[in-house]
Formats: sequence, structure tokens, C-alpha cells
Amino acid sequence: MAAGRDDQRVCEAQEGPREIWTIAEQQVTPSVLKNLSVKPFPDARPHTWRVLSVLVRSRSAAQQALDSQEVQELLLNFQSETSTDARYAKHDLVKTLLQWHSNWLSGLLDSQVFELMSQFAEQGPYWVPRAAGTAMRDEAA
Repeated sequence: MAAGRDDQRVCEAQEGPREIWTIAEQQVTPSVLKNLSVKPFPDARPHTWRVLSVLVRSRSAAQQALDSQEVQELLLNFQSETSTDARYAKHDLVKTLLQWHSNWLSGLLDSQVFELMSQFAEQGPYWVPRAAGTAMRDEAA
């Protein structure tokens, strides 16, 4: 009889994390994505990227994030973050996406987008594609 109760407790304990992830995917992820799109205060941006970095370990949350055109544009805008903390946090997000989901991301994203994300993850938070750097110099001239 005691073994049956122990089995039930183990099952209940395993349900807890699943329930937390469900809430995170359904309620927290949309709020975080909205926060990024409305450009929060600069001090909040690194924290927002870090929260999203944890959430995207879930495939559902990663898909929500990458289904957002605004998030894709932010990820590919290599000058969107001006603070060091925000740059590193955004870089960590891209590394997390590739670490946890590269097997299906390469099929979901345009090959050029996937390649840019891969290079950004490999090169570091201050990396800027050559074409973007040339465009910025042209605009400054």
C-alpha cells in the first residue's frame, strides 16, 4: 500500500514541472515577446532577453518567439542593443535557440537567417555581418 502512495507522489511531482512549463508557454512567453516589441526601458532589456532565453528551451516557446516577425527582425538587427548586458543577453538567447533547437530551426528559418544566427552565436555579441557594417558606414557618410 505504501508503494502505491509513493508512486502517486512521484507522478504528482513530475506533473508540477509540466504544469509550470504550460503556464510559462501560454502566459509568460507572450508577455515577454510583447515587452521586447514595445522596446522596454534600457535597464529592462537584458532581463527580458534572459527570461526569453530560459523560455525558449521549450519548443513551443521557441516557435512562438520565431513566429513573431518583430522578434526575428530584432534578432537580425545587430545594432538593436546598445548596452553590453543587453548584447550579451541577446547573444545568449541565440546560442540557446541553436543549442536546443538547431535540428528543426534549420528547416523553419530561411537558410540565410539561420546562417546569420549561427554566425552571431559563434562570433559573439559584438559581431556584425559585413554587409550591415558597410550599410552603416554608407548611412554615416
